[in-house]
Amino acid sequence: REMPACGDDWADRVIGKLTHLCGKRLQSIWRVQLNDVGAPALRGMGDRMPRVGELLRSPDDREERLSAVVLLIVRGAEFHLAPPDDFRLAADDELLLVGAPSARRLLDSTLLVDPVREYVLNGRHVPTSWIWRVVTGRSA
Repeated sequence: REMPACGDDWADRVIGKLTHLCGKRLQSIWRVQLNDVGAPALRGMGDRMPRVGELLRSPDDREERLSAVVLLIVRGAEFHLAPPDDFRLAADDELLLVGAPSARRLLDSTLLVDPVREYVLNGRHVPTSWIWRVVTGRSA
């Protein structure tokens, strides 16, 4: 209902972003809830929750963006259509995304695995195996 009020310029920007990142064919649409079940790696981040653009970095190379776009964020009774990359996420936000199936799998790894989240958001490689943590003297 709110889309028509956003105007043609807004629609052109959203379509341009979708086409650039996802191609001309609609691929996969999915939703993610930023809670303990849907995004346990973000648990306890509080006011340090990432921005949309930070979350959509590739776990293979954080300088690359995933081929996905957030179409909608639902926060309580608020709706944010096609939020910009600098939009700060919050716990319990629900995201509606579109993109390549591979982007969905990569985003899932960021949301589910703490060391992947640490690399994507902060650029730090965290030892994951017990032996590697012992060798490097780091905790998990």
